[in-house]
Amino acid sequence: MKITNEQLKQIIKEELQAVMDEGIYDAPSSDKEAEQNLRERFLNYLDSNNINNPDGVREWMSDSVEGGGLWNDWMTTYNAFKTSATGTMGLDSSQLPEIAAAAIAPIMQNILSQTNAPVNFESAKKWVMQKHQH
Repeated sequence: MKITNEQLKQIIKEELQAVMDEGIYDAPSSDKEAEQNLRERFLNYLDSNNINNPDGVREWMSDSVEGGGLWNDWMTTYNAFKTSATGTMGLDSSQLPEIAAAAIAPIMQNILSQTNAPVNFESAKKWVMQKHQH
C-alpha cells in the first residue's frame, strides 16, 4: 500500500494532536516560560540576599507585611519580571499572580519543610497569589 505525502502529513498531524491531547507532550507556552523565568529570578534573589533558608524566607514573608527592605527588594525584581512578562512575553497582568504562585510556592514549601512548622503547598500558593495581586 502506497501513502502519498499528503496522507503521511495528515497521519503525523493526527498522531501529534492525539499525543498532545493525552497530555504526554506539553507544547511550550509563554506562561511556562514566564514561570521558569520567575523561578530563576526568585532563586537568584534568595541566594544573593542569603535568605535561602527557613529563617530567611520567614523574614522575607514578615517584611511583606511591614514593607521591609527584603520585600521591597523582591518587589523591584518582581516588577522587572512583570514588565518583561506583559511586554516581551505578551502575557496579561491578570495571569501573573497564578504564574508567581506556580513559580514561588514550591520553593517556599521546600525551604520551609525543613522546620518544625512546615507550610503546605496550598497555603504557600495562596500567600504568594495574595502578595502578587498588584
